[in-house]
Amino acid sequence: MFRLMSLFIFIRGIHFLASEFCACSLELMEKITHFGRGDGNEFENVVANMVYRCKRYESSLKPKTTIPSISDSEWKIMRLLWKKAPQPSYDIIQTLSEEEKWHPSTIKTLLGRLARKKAIGTEKYKNLYQYRPLLSEEECIHVESQSLIDRLFQGSVRPLLLHLARHHGLTRKDLDELRAILEKEKA
Repeated sequence: MFRLMSLFIFIRGIHFLASEFCACSLELMEKITHFGRGDGNEFENVVANMVYRCKRYESSLKPKTTIPSISDSEWKIMRLLWKKAPQPSYDIIQTLSEEEKWHPSTIKTLLGRLARKKAIGTEKYKNLYQYRPLLSEEECIHVESQSLIDRLFQGSVRPLLLHLARHHGLTRKDLDELRAILEKEKA
């Protein structure tokens, strides 16, 4: 009976902490209160079923990390931040004004877009804003390359490699790296 009461208190705690578990936890509490001294196997089955349903629900709540689409101009800002982060906005503006001949308001607009896309984070330090990447370069490259393969080569890597070999020439070093990757994949 003590175990039953402990479980009941635990389930009430779940219900209190996560209202989304409402149907799941209420149903379990009702079954527990009506059980009394019923069949132990039936009780275990109900608990196992409810735990399974709650775990399934919990996994559906996990945030799905989506990498936003980043424009060519935004890539230039991301590359600056991947080289050195955090950076104050005036450093980013100064660098891109010199390198790209962009107006400061253009750079601020791009920084705002990247922040809204959650590609970069913003921290206020004294009277200036510091920017840092929230996505790794590898993640962004992976998404962009997959998009390219899907759009131009119907999701197949083979035609992409053939195209690169025919039109852009692969060096001996490139070919050796590809062989090493292929051999590793075979194993």
